[in-house]
Amino acid sequence: GPWLRSVLEREGVNVSLSPTIENSATRNAYVLTGEDGNRVFLGFSTQRCADALLNAQDHLPLQALQATELLYFGSVMQADAASRRFIQALLASRASHTLTVYDPNLRLSLWSSPTEAYSEVAATF
Repeated sequence: GPWLRSVLEREGVNVSLSPTIENSATRNAYVLTGEDGNRVFLGFSTQRCADALLNAQDHLPLQALQATELLYFGSVMQADAASRRFIQALLASRASHTLTVYDPNLRLSLWSSPTEAYSEVAATF
């Protein structure tokens, strides 16, 4: 997390609304290229990482979304029920001009069932 934040800041990205959640891990995925040239996933964080601990009350002033030009989130965050509530709050609070980007990077290993995953992802918008 701290390393990624420093890279974004160095590139001029405003991370002022990106909270630091103490005593949590940053979600990681380890992707290599196999001998056949295809991607090989060697690991993916499944513990409750910082993205699954976000909540609107503690981590983001929702009124700040009125000035936000871009909102990006994905299905990895949706695997946790608390994160789904956070995403719903984000979507409800964004301004009509906010470009919203959704990454349906579905990782079934993070969900309690494929049925739940498909249902939640399909209901996002």
